[in-house]
Amino acid sequence: MFRIRVSETDFPWLKRCRPLILKNTHLLPDQVRGYEIAFDYTWLPFQLKSLLGGELKK
Repeated sequence: MFRIRVSETDFPWLKRCRPLILKNTHLLPDQVRGYEIAFDYTWLPFQLKSLLGGELKK
């Protein structure tokens, strides 16, 4: 398993994979600046965690 952080908030499969997104009650939808995507050993995403701008490294 591995995780990557992306600073993109709108990509094609995000809308199809809504059940994979962890609910963060501390963030409003307009505060999301990126996602941390967790992949399994077959490189399939199984979890997305929304991130604030400060949580992303440049």
